[in-house]
Amino acid sequence: MPDPTGWVTLALAAIVGSTIGGVAGFGTGVIMIPAIAWVVGVKSTVPVLTVCMLLGNSARVWFSRDEIEWRVVSAFLLGAVPMTIVGATLYTHIEGRWLSRMMGAFMILAVPLRRGWRAPASPCGSVTSRSSGLSSASCRPSWAPSAPS
Repeated sequence: MPDPTGWVTLALAAIVGSTIGGVAGFGTGVIMIPAIAWVVGVKSTVPVLTVCMLLGNSARVWFSRDEIEWRVVSAFLLGAVPMTIVGATLYTHIEGRWLSRMMGAFMILAVPLRRGWRAPASPCGSVTSRSSGLSSASCRPSWAPSAPS
């Protein structure tokens, strides 16, 4: 359980992240990762952020439910669900030290890969959805500092 300083840190990061996410349409999770890792530790960051993002995204799904293209969702889930299971399994077996390094590498490489590299087209988008499922479950981007004592 976080101490009062941790709660304040999380609240401030949530306000900043939500504001930027609301204006830009993305980025809340990336902003929250270092704060969550600092407060609860690197190993707990992914589960905590996953639950938070699930709640927020569920609200978006509910409010936009009439505009969902279910064929696109089905194609994405075809690869994302199995690779999320693989990623979650790997995540539970990785030491915190290595997990921290993987998260940092992912954070550093995320922008150049996003800007310059495009995955080849695939019939169901399964290459993209597999990598998304695997990375979201096992390699959340983070280079967070140590948790407070």
